[in-house]
Amino acid sequence: MDQQSFFSYMNASLTPYHAAKEHHRFLIEQGFQLLSENNAWQLAPGGRYLIDSNDGTTCAFVLPNETPTGIRIIGTHNDSPALRLKPSPTLVREELSLLNIEVYGGPLLGTWFDRPLAIAGRVYSRGDNWAVPQAHLVCLPEQVVIPSLAAHMKRGDDAINPQKELLALWGKADAPRLETRLAEHLGIDEADLLATELYLVSAEKASVFGYDDDLYAASRIDNLANAYAACHALGDSQPQHDIALFISYQHEEIGSHTRQGASAPHLSRLLTRIAQALHADLDALLAQSIILSCDQAHAAHPNYSEKADPVLRPRLGRGPVLKLAANHSYATTPRGEAMIRALCADENLPIQCFTNRADMRGGSTIGPLAETTTGIEAIDLGSPMLAMHSIRECASLSDQATMQQLMTAFYNK
Repeated sequence: MDQQSFFSYMNASLTPYHAAKEHHRFLIEQGFQLLSENNAWQLAPGGRYLIDSNDGTTCAFVLPNETPTGIRIIGTHNDSPALRLKPSPTLVREELSLLNIEVYGGPLLGTWFDRPLAIAGRVYSRGDNWAVPQAHLVCLPEQVVIPSLAAHMKRGDDAINPQKELLALWGKADAPRLETRLAEHLGIDEADLLATELYLVSAEKASVFGYDDDLYAASRIDNLANAYAACHALGDSQPQHDIALFISYQHEEIGSHTRQGASAPHLSRLLTRIAQALHADLDALLAQSIILSCDQAHAAHPNYSEKADPVLRPRLGRGPVLKLAANHSYATTPRGEAMIRALCADENLPIQCFTNRADMRGGSTIGPLAETTTGIEAIDLGSPMLAMHSIRECASLSDQATMQQLMTAFYNK
């Protein structure tokens, strides 16, 4: 794995839209051909294809040189917890200009104070047709900060009230409204600025820390790390018998129940179109298909050892993690577990296992949703990390490299 390339991707992928742009740039460089959802598809053996999408998702696939027998799918998501700016967010208090926010997903709110934050996302301006507004990917050069309350004025561990405490400091009272600054930045009339989807995100760069240069800290490791690995694994793929497919969804952090989320029929429709273009039997393809649902996993925390299962305790630097749950909040079945253990053994790769404590409810992934919407067996897998949903998370570079190796083997073997 190229550490410089990985860090460059992490730094550039401020929002899901920026991440999708990075995926598309890389795949086009790897010779992928754009496909429009509005036109009929002509697919060729050995072809490499990228769906021309503008909704913050990514979907690409590689065909084998022979008639495919199944589909190997890696699913990720490229959204992360953040603070979203409300419409018309500018307000003034105590002769200071602030930006009004609402919480996206489940961030650790206490980590957002007193850090440089970028303003990034997508905005829409008037187009030639009312039904086709013009989309703009933006990141303003100005940064903001959410100032904390001095320790002398705050005692105890009161819960954070986001409406009161997480307003971002934009400038002094005479600072322009954010919409005015956006229009100036884009070179358009403010009256033509119609809608915004802007987030406050960490402006800090990814960096290595610690003695042996294996640990790294960055924002949005959950789940950009897996999106990067899967995208690059697809770029390196040379499938022999099955179609290799990569899909990265939006809105996992808020439940996936949107048009761009894993609950939508997007993947099912895509598989149908591929089968139709190849004049293949869709049911036969699906019967020989498998999904890797790749989302980050919790490592055992050295300062909170009691929070991990007494036996299954993933460690940083020990490789990818299979995720299991009796209630199927993770999709992995014993059959799926056996498949991944066999693949890792064949490739001489380490593998770990995670379950939640029996007295602690865990998170969820796209795995069960993708399985439900397609009827394809899914396996939940991730790299171990600490500080999940903090504004600055940490993980292992060797785990990142191993995960990419495993994904590449999944596509090629």
